[in-house]
Amino acid sequence: MRVIAGSAGGLKLLSPKGGDTRPTADRVREALFSVIDDEVVGASFLDLFSGTGAVGIEALSRGADYAVFVDASPQCIKIIGENLTHTKLTANARVINADARYALKHILTDQFDIIYVDPPYSGDKMETALNDIVLYKRLADGGLIIAEYGAGEAVCAPDGLSAVKEKVYGRTRLIFYRARDHKAVTA
Repeated sequence: MRVIAGSAGGLKLLSPKGGDTRPTADRVREALFSVIDDEVVGASFLDLFSGTGAVGIEALSRGADYAVFVDASPQCIKIIGENLTHTKLTANARVINADARYALKHILTDQFDIIYVDPPYSGDKMETALNDIVLYKRLADGGLIIAEYGAGEAVCAPDGLSAVKEKVYGRTRLIFYRARDHKAVTA
């Protein structure tokens, strides 16, 4: 796993040992950033369920103003810190060791231009996270949420969000959401 492009392009990233995390594959990140490329420079970026931090680090490497990484695993938080240090992107990063729901409600106060949500594929964490993002107003006006699902997973857009684009890469499906009151400009 590596940073695809930007100031840290080509640098390898660490990944936690074991099968508890499912890092977003290089080819999926490359495709994702080719879709949102125009929106990354100068953006505020939230990497929710960060795992290795690869997606948020890619955003910083490509010119995001700052990125916040949230993960409940102390092992993942350690890896994110090491990856940020290795890529020399710590100055514009904040790492939070907390459950996503708790962080959205009690810790985060910012609104973000881009939010990447990548919980474990099974369970209701995605639906809960998307609802909490809307409820606690964490998406900036005109902002974009990218939700990573398993390709066969059922999807239900929460109230307040509209899917504007969907891409499938092997076993991974990315759905791009905007606030429903925002003009549905394709990402």
